[in-house]
Amino acid sequence: MSMNNIKDIFAKNLMHYRKTLGLTQLELANRINYSDKAISKWERGESLPDVITLAEIAKIFNLTIDKLISEHHYNMDIPELQVEETHKKNIFNLKLTSLSISGILLITVIIFVVLTLVNPDSNNAWLSLIYAIPFTFIAFLLFSIFSRKRILIMLFSELLSFSISLILFLSIQIPNTWLFFLIPIPVFFILFFALSLKNSK
Repeated sequence: MSMNNIKDIFAKNLMHYRKTLGLTQLELANRINYSDKAISKWERGESLPDVITLAEIAKIFNLTIDKLISEHHYNMDIPELQVEETHKKNIFNLKLTSLSISGILLITVIIFVVLTLVNPDSNNAWLSLIYAIPFTFIAFLLFSIFSRKRILIMLFSELLSFSISLILFLSIQIPNTWLFFLIPIPVFFILFFALSLKNSK
């Protein structure tokens, strides 16, 4: 393999992995103590970095030097390093969601206890527990959005709309309140087509 071929292959790989990590040329340059002009030259296939710099770049992308300068099919849209970072972010988001839900449940129980103690004869104190359900699903929905889990987004959106329908059904004293449970049906189709449209872009 000629030197020019290696330069072209490295240029292609460098640009691919840099962009899929969401790094600008300047950001990558700062990580390896080079100028963005050097990164630009490498991505144009005009030159190659030295072996030590190649090793630093390969480490950033969680690749071997051989893979960095070899032509290969990209098995996924993002490199291995970003998969690990995404996994860590998902774990953090899940912990944050669990903490939020715990806070919601704590506040709900406190409100329920206070209402029960203040007005023991009230038959509606238990509704405070029902009112907490949508907030719980909102926390799960935010986790799903941040994690970009399409199925979970659909699931918790539907559960959220159902819980709102349940609250309306229990709170509003008018005939035919069961009709509120029809609300989740159009919500499902709107979300389905919206997410399908986004994925088709």
